[in-house]
Amino acid sequence: MNGAKARRAAAEMLMTCLEERRTLDEALTLIPTYENLQGPDRAFARAMTSAALRQLGQINAGLAPFLNRDLETATPPSRALLQIGAAQIWILNTPAHACVAETVEAAKKWARARPAAGFINAVLRKAVSDRSAFDDAGPLSIWPGWLQKRFTDDFGQDQAEAIAVAQSLEPQLHITVKTGQMDRVSNLFTDAQIDT
Repeated sequence: MNGAKARRAAAEMLMTCLEERRTLDEALTLIPTYENLQGPDRAFARAMTSAALRQLGQINAGLAPFLNRDLETATPPSRALLQIGAAQIWILNTPAHACVAETVEAAKKWARARPAAGFINAVLRKAVSDRSAFDDAGPLSIWPGWLQKRFTDDFGQDQAEAIAVAQSLEPQLHITVKTGQMDRVSNLFTDAQIDT
């Protein structure tokens, strides 16, 4: 795996979604760094971006205690790398050493984020050891204040929280075999050596 490149691609896709108001599917086609990734690196970059987008408000709330100023004042690349790093730590349960080291390495290799590499390192190390602000933010924090109010007013506190929790979950993967392809799929499983 090429961890630093996957993290940079994830940060670039997150920036594209947030700064340019593009969907994640659009961002996947617009970022050359993502296009150059292969297999597991591509999947991991997408997973990081998706997790960060689903729980962005909660991530920002979790990072706030480690910052001397508002996260929005950070440059877009350093902000995106922090959000991607926090998503790895708090949502994807990526091993701490890999998360911090590879995200900092991504910053060092990206000219636009290089000046913030030390800052990113310091904040992510704190995030590894303290997730309390992230957990305390509550499920509604994934949304901006105006949307929290709208859902709470329309559905009540409990139902709004249930909707937020559902949004935070990673979507399930469902695979459907094309018509006429079932024999090929059956042969794959028959030929495979599976230890139980």
